[in-house]
Amino acid sequence: VIRDSENVTSVTDNGTGDFTINFTTPFSNVNYCSLVMAFEAGFTVDARLTAINVNNIRITTVTGGIAGDPTYIMSSAFGDM
Repeated sequence: VIRDSENVTSVTDNGTGDFTINFTTPFSNVNYCSLVMAFEAGFTVDARLTAINVNNIRITTVTGGIAGDPTYIMSSAFGDM
């Protein structure tokens, strides 16, 4: 579920702990800043940015030591469009 879109057109669930966030308007190049974090109550969650493209970013998450789908994934991206 996208809670606030701000240039996000969709999120693709590629499998457990693997997500692609697709941008409405592409960035002008891949030299933009992207930040990710995730939350799951009672667990340590590792959120990793695994790919940066002008049209999307790909994120993997590990919850409790294994690939998992946390309750929340938060992302921000800053750069030229």
